Amino acid sequence: MKQKIPTPKAVRLKLLFFSSHLRNSISPALFKQKGYSFVEILTALAITGILTVIIVPNTRVWIDHYRLNGAARLVWGDLQSAKMTAIKNNQTITVTFNSTTSYSFSQGGSTIFTRYLTQEYPTITVVKNGGGVLTFGPTGLTQNATITVQGSEESKTVTTLWTGRILST
Repeated sequence: MKQKIPTPKAVRLKLLFFSSHLRNSISPALFKQKGYSFVEILTALAITGILTVIIVPNTRVWIDHYRLNGAARLVWGDLQSAKMTAIKNNQTITVTFNSTTSYSFSQGGSTIFTRYLTQEYPTITVVKNGGGVLTFGPTGLTQNATITVQGSEESKTVTTLWTGRILST
């Protein structure tokens, strides 16, 4: 036996019956109210307050983490640039870590560029272990060195190998 498909008119009649039945079961005063009740506003404020207490302390940790990653990538990129400049110009490039917040590049005794990390990444320090000078030869070779990029709670290292390879961990 074939199943009878309801006509659109029959569907409309069922919906009208259901909606009128629903309207009769709910107080008509609820349909005429406008705005929010005091309890609804307090509930929304309480939920907002709880979420704020949870999220705000974590944002500081996230910001510090992103600053540290950005500073480590910047140091890595600057060292790559120094190596490529040494190869391109067929001259020695020296990277001198002046303080915990800056380092400079020099070629033939004159300073080419100085990077001040605190301008772009406050609270980040950078230190080269074993002395403050790193040299890239005309072929891109350098000495083994470890540069520590320190944030407020964690640190990253940029390592140079004598082959000229620069790693960030």
